[in-house]
Amino acid sequence: MESLYTPSCSQDKKLIPDDDTKNVLESSWSPNYPFGEKPRRSKSTRKAMLASIPSRDVADKFVQSYLDVIETSHRILHVPTFQLQVQAFWDQPNAADDSWLAQYFTILALGCDAARAEDPESTEHYSELRNTLLTAAETCLRLTPFLYRPTLANLRTLCLIVLAKQIHTMSCSEHEACWPLTGLTVRLAMLTGLHSSNSNKFYSPFHAEMRNRLWAVICFMDLKQSLLSGMPLQMTIETFTCVQPANINEEEINEWFSGEIPSRLLPERTDATVLVILHDVFPLVAEILRAVNSADSSFQYEDALEYDRQLRFKMKEYETILQSPPRRLVGPTGCTPIDIDFEKILLNVYFRRVLLTLHGRFARLPQAFIEYSVAYWSSLECSLALLVQQRELGDQAAHNRGVSTWFSGIFKQDFFTAAMTLCFHLIKNDSPLELPTEHLCQIQARETVLETLRSCRDLWEKEKDLSGCHGRACDLVTKLVNFLEEAA
Repeated sequence: MESLYTPSCSQDKKLIPDDDTKNVLESSWSPNYPFGEKPRRSKSTRKAMLASIPSRDVADKFVQSYLDVIETSHRILHVPTFQLQVQAFWDQPNAADDSWLAQYFTILALGCDAARAEDPESTEHYSELRNTLLTAAETCLRLTPFLYRPTLANLRTLCLIVLAKQIHTMSCSEHEACWPLTGLTVRLAMLTGLHSSNSNKFYSPFHAEMRNRLWAVICFMDLKQSLLSGMPLQMTIETFTCVQPANINEEEINEWFSGEIPSRLLPERTDATVLVILHDVFPLVAEILRAVNSADSSFQYEDALEYDRQLRFKMKEYETILQSPPRRLVGPTGCTPIDIDFEKILLNVYFRRVLLTLHGRFARLPQAFIEYSVAYWSSLECSLALLVQQRELGDQAAHNRGVSTWFSGIFKQDFFTAAMTLCFHLIKNDSPLELPTEHLCQIQARETVLETLRSCRDLWEKEKDLSGCHGRACDLVTKLVNFLEEAA
């Protein structure tokens, strides 16, 4: 089993001698200076952190909530290995290492947040517990030399922390902090050689595969943060040389596996298919972001059309793959299964947001629906598709223990951008959707867009008090919808 007690590195080749690591940890300076004061390592501190973990039944419920939603869509862990690690932890809690504990605390915090969505009456208690668990995760992470000798558990923890920031609140500062955090995660991953296939020769087939998987997740999250923030991508296509993750199910590989991993051919869908897709599309999306964010004026409409053609071709390929239903993780007896394809939703939002970014520059220009018709209508189509996805997740909440609405929190910024884009198209003076018009089809099209915006507004109002930034975003959407309704 991937050790709970030592960093996840090759057993054949240590990156740093043990004595060197010991000297770093015992130094008066934190190995992660200046990122936080070095926590005091004491039995009382560790005892207090372990005491914050709820009972085994509750903790297992939180883990299952995480596995049902976040793990199903992102595939950050190897679930069978993680479940063995959890059992080993409960057998001997004091023996677990800080890197793994930080990861476990973050998973518990995410699962706690999901459980809160399932049981609204427990909101106050679960909110306090969630914050306690995240604080414990932060403390454990800072006890490790993650800036000096990052482990896979460290990298997973950082990915999970980004998701925790995204899914809980729409605080401006929280989201602004995610772009540098994913950039840091990329650099730490490169420090361990995840970006290069050459480094995998030092690892067993299982550990090499886990590294390939984690790199695909990290690259996706960095791409997504560049999309959300409009900031440059933290890596280049030239450094992206790792091997594609194997298209296999979780139980087909373990730590004792030897030999070549039997990857299945697409379009067969497996547990890891979402990572295969994300790895496959990375070079294209990275090239699109590089072109869109370029400081010069070299990005032309013809370039956007070519990128659009390539991305939609891939989307059509992936749509065929995702027609088959996903495999479900076996949950506790008596627990209602969640009948949502979270992987498909994740990819749908991702690709729609890429297209929205690709065409945004041209869709906003005067007479865009005539001069840049593909960009204009793609912008309108993708914005509508994103808000329809938001509405569907809201409608499904009653049938899926409330977690679909909670999961939609990851996409708050995507949905807000889509809403603002639709409002822009309706308000713009030269829009073909502008009133008055004598054509019934235009009236119906405008009403369809307005109805979609109303649904978006209603969903935002349900969580208006989540944060100050969320409340202001909700007020803006409400004012714009009211203005458009009065104009109609």
